[in-house]
Amino acid sequence: DTRLAFSRAGIAHVLAVSGLHIAILSMLVAWMLGFLDRLKMRRLRLVLTLAAVWWFTFATGLSPSAVRAAVMSSFMIVSILALRKHSIVNALFAAAFFTLLVNPTSLFDAGFQLSYASVTGIIIFANAFRPDDTKTLKARIIGLITTSIAAQLGTAILTIYYFHTFPLAFLAANIIVVPLLPIFITIGMLTTLLAGIGLRISVLVISTDYLYTAFDRLSQALANIGNLTVSGLYIPTSTALCLGVATLCVGLWLNNRRYPRLLWVASVFVVGSV
Repeated sequence: DTRLAFSRAGIAHVLAVSGLHIAILSMLVAWMLGFLDRLKMRRLRLVLTLAAVWWFTFATGLSPSAVRAAVMSSFMIVSILALRKHSIVNALFAAAFFTLLVNPTSLFDAGFQLSYASVTGIIIFANAFRPDDTKTLKARIIGLITTSIAAQLGTAILTIYYFHTFPLAFLAANIIVVPLLPIFITIGMLTTLLAGIGLRISVLVISTDYLYTAFDRLSQALANIGNLTVSGLYIPTSTALCLGVATLCVGLWLNNRRYPRLLWVASVFVVGSV
């Protein structure tokens, strides 16, 4: 019931171990190890952060989305250690390559496809509309909205193809849930770590419970509004492929409008999908 409600509300990614959780974990560990910078041991801080990322990835079962985020983090951190420039696109393709090298059948896994489609959508769509000044509160809110829309655009075709539904409430739900998720995960991790050494702090336990209850009730409320979820959508494989290529072409054109032929290619694939 929980999975279904979160899916209908457009926040199913909260339940899956993904790049969002890896990012929160790495930022938390890096913050806790901040004192190493003052001791001129910045490289040790990066190595320990990377070790924590991979420990978390193994501990949670090596899901495709977690492996993707861990490999991307590895390439970016290693590039910093080697004093080289890093590229998120190169890191994404490297993560896909090594994942498929270990397990080629992952290519046909829905989780693998959704994970990489989501990040690809963020890269090609969110960057095209993200404000230049990202330090103001207004810019951060716009960035959150554009990122949520970009991720949904990247996975829309696959969501319809595999699950035959499309959530219309994803934007409102993500604007509420995503900013609270780092707080929830941080409190939950502290509660778990302290419980492991025999300490139970009531404030942390109650806060974790209240936040989860809030997420659950929000998803249930949105899921119960019938008009916010479009169901019964079925598309053949050929149509899904054509629409996917068309979406990619439009996204690439938005990032570099010197190539209007991309729109022609997109229109050809749209017509081919009919």
